[in-house]
Amino acid sequence: MQRLFGVLCLLAALSLSLSQREPGAKWVESPNSGSRNGKTPKWLIIHGTAGGASAENIAAGFKDPKAQVSAHYVVGRDGTVVQTVDEKNAAWANGRIEAGADSWWTSAVNPNHVTISIEIVKPKTDNSDTMSDAQKNAVFKLAKNIISRNPGILKGWANASGGITGHYSISPQSRKNCPGPFPFEELFASLK
Repeated sequence: MQRLFGVLCLLAALSLSLSQREPGAKWVESPNSGSRNGKTPKWLIIHGTAGGASAENIAAGFKDPKAQVSAHYVVGRDGTVVQTVDEKNAAWANGRIEAGADSWWTSAVNPNHVTISIEIVKPKTDNSDTMSDAQKNAVFKLAKNIISRNPGILKGWANASGGITGHYSISPQSRKNCPGPFPFEELFASLK
């Protein structure tokens, strides 16, 4: 009986280590995700929702298979963190690479395969909202935890080696205001 218990504990630990989920985050699974095709995350992409009232409402939208969109995380104005895609999988958050994108984004790699995405709830449709204090604290903590689980993501401005940037980096035409106001330098300082 003790051996069986030991095996069950080992399997539970292995399952937990293969899963990459944020402790304390609400889990609302989205079907809109896929394999990373052997790639590992190198970039953390910050998004603004351009509308919406809560993390739970945005996450509920990601549950619709017809939407064909998701992000790994959604952070509400009240600091609520909802996870919809396991970090080991690719979320469908980044769309296509547009003309004018930063030079490291090439058609050779789907950006969803090499990124982890955080959606920040911003009620205004132009993403002009600044984050609430609770939201900022939650995003900074989440970013730190994501990087600890994914050490290939650099703790500063994105470049060809990895790092952190906004959705505008990939889609500067259709998402030029995504994420809107965001304290990148303050985030980088908090990660040091």
